[in-house]
Amino acid sequence: MIRSWLSRALNCFLPPELPKGVKWGYAAVYALVAAIAVYFSFVKPYATTTWDTAGYFTAFDTLASGRLDLWRTPVYPIVIGAIRTIAAPYELRAVEVVQWIVFFLSIPAMRLAATRVIGERHHTAVFAATALYALCPSILAYNDFILTESLSVSGSVFFAASLLKGLRLDRPGAMHRAMLWLLALIMLRPLFVCYLPVMAVVIVGYRLQGGARVRRAFRSALLGFAVCIGVLGGYVAVMYHTYGITSLSIVNSLNNYYIFRRNGVVTPESASNPVVKAAIERHFVENARFEQIWAEELNILDDVGPAVFADYIGELMANHRQTIVDVWSFRLFYKSTYYALSHDAQMTCRFDRPKPPFIPLCDGMVFLILTLTALCCLWGWRRRVNPEVLFVGGAPLVLMVSSLIGAQDEYSRLSLPGIPLIILYIIYLTDRIWHGFLRLRAR
Repeated sequence: MIRSWLSRALNCFLPPELPKGVKWGYAAVYALVAAIAVYFSFVKPYATTTWDTAGYFTAFDTLASGRLDLWRTPVYPIVIGAIRTIAAPYELRAVEVVQWIVFFLSIPAMRLAATRVIGERHHTAVFAATALYALCPSILAYNDFILTESLSVSGSVFFAASLLKGLRLDRPGAMHRAMLWLLALIMLRPLFVCYLPVMAVVIVGYRLQGGARVRRAFRSALLGFAVCIGVLGGYVAVMYHTYGITSLSIVNSLNNYYIFRRNGVVTPESASNPVVKAAIERHFVENARFEQIWAEELNILDDVGPAVFADYIGELMANHRQTIVDVWSFRLFYKSTYYALSHDAQMTCRFDRPKPPFIPLCDGMVFLILTLTALCCLWGWRRRVNPEVLFVGGAPLVLMVSSLIGAQDEYSRLSLPGIPLIILYIIYLTDRIWHGFLRLRAR
């Protein structure tokens, strides 16, 4: 039994049907990632904490008391809280090791996802996509951070592998797993809610393309999607009953406060509620820096409570729509030209070597929009739809736009889970263009 299990595990990492050279390439990638993980976990440990880290442990304590946390959705607090319970006082190192292990397991999942999109016979292209993912410096670096980034990236790959298997092979079970992964991602990081409209389009496209042949898998996807929506609705209902807010957490309201504060909108006169007005008067800091603004809004939140604070932000959103439009336009059409999809203080900087940006955010969005539009036109001309590629290109696009609009100062971290799909999408297009060129030359 153990031998059979080990054989299946080995086949998952190194399938026997792979060409010998490609198999050695995968082995080298696995060995290199394992060496990096051991180096940064034990030889030169980095277990990096930020001001967010303590909040996740506090959220676990809140959840353990039987209440949802105001700040954090439950997946990451439960993971690191459980590790703390088992491995204290070495919980930070243990979390880091667990994140490296999960990432290592996501590498063969990336190979499977690439196989579903690019094709089983395109071994070199599939290997290229997998290797680029496994060795991407920014992705590797975040495995050492006690933040949601590492599990967001790995979870995105598991989600993509399940969904693409369901789409390509018409597997109802894979569709169910994909929706469970999507729900876990949203409960890990609320921004993943932006994947829901993409999934709706992909599921409809899948049904139109497959017809009656995919009826069972389509029903499974539809049922999983409905369950995902239902669980999220129930979670929000509990948050409303507990804190009086109609969202998964209070963080979005705090981010919007920061936007209005930096643009001079927040003043005592901006609040119609006298309680909020008095709180702003008590805590308002002239010429405040980032840390002071953050402390200011936390103090106001503590004074007035979550429901009143959220109502105040809603009031600002209603009364200052032009400010929101101006800020979002500035971000999308000006600052996004040099915003990069990875942080510049990551792995290579640990060796005192600067790392160039992975890809400018604006360039990435324009590239995805143009190529997806071209592909949709091609599919329309051929009267066919490719839901796999639609997901691989559409999901990172909506993630990039949503993170840039919703949290300008954290866009690089929030957009990070889209990088594996961007890699997969680029390799898919490159492979198709190359083989198209070869066919033309052979005529």
